Amino acid sequence: MRYRLIYCLGFITLVFMVSVFYKLSDHDKYEQLNLEQELFSKSIQLDADIDRELLLLKERVSHNYDALSRMLRRKYVYLEKIEKLNTGTDIVSLKKSMDTKALLAEEFKSEDSILNNSESHFPILIDRLKQDLDMMQPNNKFSDILLELKNEVLLLIHHKDTANTHDIDSIVIDIDSLIDFKDIQEHVLWDSVKRHTASIITHSQNVQYILNKILLPEHRRLLNSRHNSSINKQKEIKNKADLYEFLLLLTALLLLLFSVWIYSRVNKYTNQVSDLNASLEHRIQERTKELDDYLARMSALINTSPSVIYAVEVTNVSKQVYISENIFYLLGYKAKEVLQDPNFWINNIHPDDKVKAIGLVSKLLQGGAGATVIEYRMRHKEGHYIYIQDSARLLINENEESKEVIGSWADITGLKKATDEVIHQKEYSESLIQNQSNPTFVIDNNHIVLSWNKACEELTGLSYKEMIGTRDHWRAFYQEERPCLADTVIDIDSQKASDLYVNYTKSTLLPDGIHAQNWCVVKNGEERYLSIDAAPIFDKNKKLIAVVENIRDMTTEKNLEDKLLQARDDALDAVRYKSEFLANMSHEIRTPMNGVLGMLQLVKDFDLSDECRDYINTAHNSADALLEIINDILDFSKMEAGKLSIENIDFDLQEIVDDVCSLLSQRAQEKNIDLLTYVDDKIPARMKGDPTRLRQVLFNLIGNAIKFTEEGEVVASVTNMFSDNDHVTIKFEIVDTGIGISEKVITSLFEAFTQADGSTTRKFGGTGLGLAICKQLVELMGGNLKVESELEKGSCFSFSISFEVVALDRLSVKTQELEGLNALIIDDNSTNRIIVCNYLNAWGMETEQASDINVAFQMLLDKVQQGRQFDLVLSDMQMPEMDGIEFSTKMGNHEKLTDIPRILLSSNGYISSDVWQGAGFKACLQKPFRRDQLRSAINSIMNVIDTSPIEKTIETKVVPFKNSDSKILLVEDNLVNQKVACGLLKKIGLTADIAGNGQIALDKIAKIKYDIVLMDCQMPVMSGYEATEVIRSNEVNTSRHLTVIAMTANAMEGDKEKCFTAGMDDYLPKPVKLNVLKEVLDKWIKLNHENQVSEEEDMGEQSVNKSNEVILDETVLSSLKEIMDDEFIDVLKIYMDESVSLMSDIHAGFSEEPDVLLRAVHTLKSSSLNVGAMRLADIAANMEALVKSGDISAAKMYLNDLQDSFTETHSILNQYTQDNLNAAAS
Repeated sequence: MRYRLIYCLGFITLVFMVSVFYKLSDHDKYEQLNLEQELFSKSIQLDADIDRELLLLKERVSHNYDALSRMLRRKYVYLEKIEKLNTGTDIVSLKKSMDTKALLAEEFKSEDSILNNSESHFPILIDRLKQDLDMMQPNNKFSDILLELKNEVLLLIHHKDTANTHDIDSIVIDIDSLIDFKDIQEHVLWDSVKRHTASIITHSQNVQYILNKILLPEHRRLLNSRHNSSINKQKEIKNKADLYEFLLLLTALLLLLFSVWIYSRVNKYTNQVSDLNASLEHRIQERTKELDDYLARMSALINTSPSVIYAVEVTNVSKQVYISENIFYLLGYKAKEVLQDPNFWINNIHPDDKVKAIGLVSKLLQGGAGATVIEYRMRHKEGHYIYIQDSARLLINENEESKEVIGSWADITGLKKATDEVIHQKEYSESLIQNQSNPTFVIDNNHIVLSWNKACEELTGLSYKEMIGTRDHWRAFYQEERPCLADTVIDIDSQKASDLYVNYTKSTLLPDGIHAQNWCVVKNGEERYLSIDAAPIFDKNKKLIAVVENIRDMTTEKNLEDKLLQARDDALDAVRYKSEFLANMSHEIRTPMNGVLGMLQLVKDFDLSDECRDYINTAHNSADALLEIINDILDFSKMEAGKLSIENIDFDLQEIVDDVCSLLSQRAQEKNIDLLTYVDDKIPARMKGDPTRLRQVLFNLIGNAIKFTEEGEVVASVTNMFSDNDHVTIKFEIVDTGIGISEKVITSLFEAFTQADGSTTRKFGGTGLGLAICKQLVELMGGNLKVESELEKGSCFSFSISFEVVALDRLSVKTQELEGLNALIIDDNSTNRIIVCNYLNAWGMETEQASDINVAFQMLLDKVQQGRQFDLVLSDMQMPEMDGIEFSTKMGNHEKLTDIPRILLSSNGYISSDVWQGAGFKACLQKPFRRDQLRSAINSIMNVIDTSPIEKTIETKVVPFKNSDSKILLVEDNLVNQKVACGLLKKIGLTADIAGNGQIALDKIAKIKYDIVLMDCQMPVMSGYEATEVIRSNEVNTSRHLTVIAMTANAMEGDKEKCFTAGMDDYLPKPVKLNVLKEVLDKWIKLNHENQVSEEEDMGEQSVNKSNEVILDETVLSSLKEIMDDEFIDVLKIYMDESVSLMSDIHAGFSEEPDVLLRAVHTLKSSSLNVGAMRLADIAANMEALVKSGDISAAKMYLNDLQDSFTETHSILNQYTQDNLNAAAS
């Protein structure tokens, strides 16, 4: 401490000594003299600037009087500063001189301004005066005087600083000489001229006088004298000051050394004190930081709290002295806004709550309550009110004085609304229950009744008061104690729950409760059938709190339902009786019809007269018509009973359309109308659907179109509307030019037994069932049959059906060689031309059309003249001016047209080959021709050189079997049918043994080895079904499989499936048609031919040659080779590739859906038959029959044989293919 005191004393001594030396050195005076010298220098320099500015003004170079004034003011300021320095310099005379100079400058400025004004106006006045006088007296004498006056004045103006008395006198003389002229004196401008002239003279003299006074040198000499005196004094003081400064520096050095010594001693103790201060400061900072963190946490806690914290004065509870920031989230106000409003609280309370709020606060202030909680509404900044829960208490200090009230505001609006909603919901629910028209009651999870409505009282006879709060609500419905349905819902998770509701007549466990129906005993012991629904009620935590049970008295409905069920059973019995009746009637009608049609068909082959043949044909056609009517009635009956089902199998749409049109072509030819077909080339090769029903619809619609068309055409078109890799939508349109249908008839056209009118039935015949059946069949297949028609113009029937795609590409002759060929189509029917053009264009050919023979012939000649010619001509047979034969003959007679290949398209029935070949045609196709027929004919004509013409007509004659040794057993109890069947078999070159019933058939089969059995189904003693089952059971332990073909009059729904289930291999409905019988027998005789191996013979010991004969039918291969020509090898390769995929599907099918297996074995059977793989086809056929019957395990027993046959077939086909390729190469 003492060192610090010493240090302070030394510092004070130093300061004192410096002050003394500074005073002794006259430092202040020296500084004053320096400043005075500087001010004098600036003043002298400023004088020079003032003089220069005055000279500029004098010479009229500048008129900057403001700059001169500023300079004079600055000079005056310098003088005042010098005077304030108090250096003894006399400045009064200098300031007086400056005042004089400033006044002169102001006078100079004023006089010069007046002078400049007169000088600017004088030349103008002289010119105007001269002009006026010249107009009055041209060439007068005073004009020269005026001009001289003007020049003299202008000279005075420009040289006023050097002007002398002579110049001014000359001007005065000129003015006096002009006074003598009266005209001048009378002129209005003369006085102005005299006045301005006098002003110029006077002010020029004044300006010169003032300038001379301003530029007097006395002031400058006085200023320089004062300046020099100041410099001398400064030098004297400077010498004195240098001595004192040396002494001062020496003293300062001594004091500095003393200070360093003192500092070194003090510093030691200062560091110790600093360390103590730093430690103390660090502790203070830590405590401060802890306090800040605590305050920050408290502030964050308050501001993030859902409640708003506040403090108010006891003297004014409406004025907040503190409010937390989260007031913004509660009421929309910022804390600052609330604190600034002294009446915020009282102003924002809801008017209805003010009295209650103020009363409780007053009670709090009076000490009547320790802590007060109150609920009231406060207004939000946006205008709406929210519910606040205010919790407040007095803040008591150490002196037990209360100065503030602290509290919190919490938003309870949601809670308030929820509470009100619960109350309202409870009241509403109770109201709903009480107002229910159905009996309804509620129990809680302890099975206590909470509600019991009036309807319950009326049903059970028990009142609300009796039931509320009790657990025995069961007694309202049962005579003994048992749980109600509501109790079951409560106990649904327990083990006993399953036993609680199974005792009901009907009970269903639903996701939201239980539904049950049961007979109950209610008031007065009355038994009622009740429909009961029990549903749980959960709280927000999904805990069950109650169950509501709703009851509906269904006694009347139950009685009515029982009556309806009895009526339904009666109706089903009636339908069953009807179905059985129709089945019997079908069998009984078809049996004689089989005899009628069979005998008529046999009689037609006899040598008859034309009259007799006409009678026989008429009878045969009538029988066919009767059979169609019977079929329509049976189909309609199936539909009416809902028993008509739709198949979903693979089929070829092109083949169906071609078959239908081929069958109906004879009808069209007889009426001399064109039957045309068009199948879009973009339609997939194979699809999945019901080919039988589709064929039936097309046959009916196209047949109707032909029936009701007397002239013109019938066009059946099939187009692809939409397709992808999986599905295709096909549109079918049948358009005719027939009689048409009126609009009023169209609405009822598809009703059963309905035709356009009675005259239609009389003229065209028919039952009116065809269209009704077609419409239902189309709808079953997923389509909608539509009709557009106009009387006397024709009709258009159309429908669209979606099919599953099985194969996109069609196995057919390639068309690359046809691309680019140019063909001419000649036909007077535009529709036929368009169809043929579409076909040819799809194959890449270019087409041109002609509707007239003469135009076509000219087109041919024009091509020749152009150095080109058509590659092909397709000509219709029947045309107005010339038929096709005549036209072709005409072409043949022209040397340049005779070599063009020609194809005849005929709709006139059969034309002898001699006729069309003689006319030069290479081929003849009967309309409606198949697309593949047209393509094959064109391909053959364009690719084969010098070939004989080929005939592509439809073969209708049935070719009999040659040298067939097949043994056939006919099982038939009806003698007529026996004769018909034997006659039909004889016609196709076969004979048969006869058995009258199933038992006789079994006896014969036991004795004779038959190849095929034609089995009737309904026979006495033993039916065909029973006999077939016995045959199959006898074959179980043998490799023998006897082919059994059903030949029955049973044509109802399920009859065909019943035959297959019994073990039959095929199905022929009666009446049997010859071509159908031939087709079926041909298939099975070929299959049996490959299986004619002795049962005792070891299959493994057969020679390769003999195996090849059984496995592959070279006759079929030769026929296929003749048909396919160059594409034969490609077809075999495609078959081998596809059969590999089919075998994989068959193996997989045993573990998948039976449909996959059935489709695979069926496809393998069909494709194998086409290429002559008979053994493989036979095994696949047997498997197909077993799969259809549902016996999958039996079908699987054939799998090894099928695989072995498949391997052998592929080996033989590979060798066969290689041999053919080698032969073609050589």
